[in-house]
Amino acid sequence: MHEEFLCYVPISSTTGKDLASTILTQLSELGLNLEHICGQDYDGARNMSVKYRGVQARVKELYPLTM
Repeated sequence: MHEEFLCYVPISSTTGKDLASTILTQLSELGLNLEHICGQDYDGARNMSVKYRGVQARVKELYPLTM
């Protein structure tokens, strides 16, 4: 496993839906293959980890192999 800082991304909304969209769009624009996402980890902020509407749930919905 390799971890590397990619970039800062300005956001205009902090809903789980909008954050997930921003994250996935930015990763795609950086040329990363989103089919290779295998894990997610967040700092526990509510919008990131809410069970059904947070970023984690939305990413898992689009990429089921994500843990």
